[in-house]
Amino acid sequence: MLHPLSLEERFYGTDRTFMRQMIEVDLRSSPEQVFSALENLKAYEKWLGFIDVVEELDIGTEVPCWDVTLRAEIGPFSRLKKLRMVRFVSEPYKEIGFVRRESDDKVHSDWNLNVRIESKETNRCTVFLEVTYSGRFWSKPLQGVFNSHVAAAKDLLRASLETTEEK
Repeated sequence: MLHPLSLEERFYGTDRTFMRQMIEVDLRSSPEQVFSALENLKAYEKWLGFIDVVEELDIGTEVPCWDVTLRAEIGPFSRLKKLRMVRFVSEPYKEIGFVRRESDDKVHSDWNLNVRIESKETNRCTVFLEVTYSGRFWSKPLQGVFNSHVAAAKDLLRASLETTEEK
């Protein structure tokens, strides 16, 4: 069976990445408003359909941490993946980065979510989300489910963040 991504997309740079998805959405919102809404992973479960549950953890450090459950439904089957994510980049109004960091001593696949915010004209910006996964369990059906959630996520993100007077 062929992998849904080209070899170039699966292994870019020095990383062993099996999935890399770029999402771009233009918003009628200020970078400040967008940054404030996206710096907490809990907010993502409202608009990103493959995120099932997000629970903020108090791990006794200054680094924000969450338990995240991902869900993909393919026909009658449901696939769940639980991740412990931390925010490792937080540059106000410009960039946010989340990375998988489990608390056990096992080797885990990488999951990364990077958010870049580009300011446009007054009260407008473009958000770029990059999701990467290095595990071996990515498949063509999962890519299809992921893609369907991306389309809906753009609309839900716009609905939750765009300023009402400009709609």
